[in-house]
Amino acid sequence: MAGLKRIYKKLMRVPNDVQLYELVAARRVGSDFAITCRGKTDGAGAQANACITGMAFAQAMGIGYVHTPFQSIQHAVGDKAAWTARWEGFFGLGQGETIVASDHAAYGLKHFLDNSALWKNHGSTVAAAHFEGVCNQYTDFYTAIIPRLREKYAVSDKSGIALDRGDEQVTVAVHIRRGDVSKDDAVTGGRFSDDAHLVQKIREIRQVMDSLGLTARINVYSQGRAEDFADFAELGCHLQINKDAFETFHNLVKSDVLVTAKSAFSFVAGLLSEGVKIYEPFAKQPPADWLVSEIDQPIDKARFAEKIRALKARQIDPVM
Repeated sequence: MAGLKRIYKKLMRVPNDVQLYELVAARRVGSDFAITCRGKTDGAGAQANACITGMAFAQAMGIGYVHTPFQSIQHAVGDKAAWTARWEGFFGLGQGETIVASDHAAYGLKHFLDNSALWKNHGSTVAAAHFEGVCNQYTDFYTAIIPRLREKYAVSDKSGIALDRGDEQVTVAVHIRRGDVSKDDAVTGGRFSDDAHLVQKIREIRQVMDSLGLTARINVYSQGRAEDFADFAELGCHLQINKDAFETFHNLVKSDVLVTAKSAFSFVAGLLSEGVKIYEPFAKQPPADWLVSEIDQPIDKARFAEKIRALKARQIDPVM
């Protein structure tokens, strides 16, 4: 009995999606089933990332993925249904996938795990809010799906979205999460990045660009009052404050260098971006090719410079 209790406690500590991964990997669960992601009602980035984790898990494990379109997305501007539908089309995650309604018959992931009699059912669907636990452990799952994500993203016409570029040789986008986070917020304070640390990151980026003889335009994307970002303006950054969310997201994707916030919004943009990513750690683990830079640690300038050289070489000769 004591041994069973230890096993049970261990299982309780393992995320449900990781348990499913282990069962499929061990072939205790047949591969003839599909997964879907549904039930989230938070922001566009968080919901897109949730679906991406499901797609990545399914592709890696050789199981099916069926797409449940977004049902409700926060921070709506105007009609919420139209806002939600616009994000669905903008990301294009359902392109090429079997689309199912939100009430499509599916077993909840925990229910499925708790009932081994279901594990050999053919053609069933298992639903979860996300499969982030697996993708955090196996970030190569993200890497493998990135070309597919970029193809989906390219389906909707974004040619009318203005890009915040100038005559500089490199465009840098710095995403600063504000609006729903602050230093004093006990709930989301862990997602707040201090301005002083970000200013230092920008200085380091400029130092690398100077060492390579490159000019850089640095755009700062955030929400709030322009005067709240005076330190960045003094550095010569271009403030892109309170802009349209779709325009902001696309500019993050299309920048040559993206400095992500502790935010799914810029994390997903990073997955779609073909540029260099500088990632500030938080709950989501990035692909191995991203530069990880703790907020109080300097950027690895040598590795960053190497990536910028490679980026410029690709831009000159895209077949490389």
